[in-house]
Amino acid sequence: MESAGVIPLAPTSLFRVRALRMGLALNLLFFTGYGAFMFEFSSLTQRGMHYSGLGSGLAIVLFALAFVVTSIYLHHISRRFGKHTMLVGALFQLLALAALSIELLFEGSAVQQWHMQIALVLLGAAQAVMFGPLINTVMSQIPSWAAGLSGGLFSTVQQLAFSLGVAVLGGLYFTLSQLQQFGFFGGLAFCLVVQIIATAIFGLLAWRLHRHIPATATAA
Repeated sequence: MESAGVIPLAPTSLFRVRALRMGLALNLLFFTGYGAFMFEFSSLTQRGMHYSGLGSGLAIVLFALAFVVTSIYLHHISRRFGKHTMLVGALFQLLALAALSIELLFEGSAVQQWHMQIALVLLGAAQAVMFGPLINTVMSQIPSWAAGLSGGLFSTVQQLAFSLGVAVLGGLYFTLSQLQQFGFFGGLAFCLVVQIIATAIFGLLAWRLHRHIPATATAA
């Protein structure tokens, strides 16, 4: 279409930019996991731990605060770790998810909320470090004429990823939670293992992305 002088909604030439392709994949992985976790945690606290809607929301406050506070200091973090910033974030998310999964698996319904909060604070901070540099890193490699379109693609993939996370991983959690051998707590522990694998893939892609991008692009 482009060779014929017709401008498509999403020019295929744009997808030849390696940074954009990998950035969209990273965006998909991140928000699929984020959307799934928000659904799963809400379901666990309300259906498994019998919290009210307000109580379930308050249980995630420290996670949100950790994300916001870390985002405020993200520039300093990016200067410290440079092109490895997203990889470091993925590593800490992997540790947080693993700790939460092990805790749910072995403690089950006896799990202490404050134990979970430690992992949630680490998870919130890790997600800020994972996602914060992503847009700037990718956009620094995009032609100026395609900047707006690329931003639209990121928003579209983000919304798609939220839906996929709830539908696929959330659906898996709902199914497992109905089985006696899993229940609400074992079901979430299993789903978190899936998200640990996705986090490892995110880290690998982030490492590959930065192999061909100057460190200054991350700190921008």
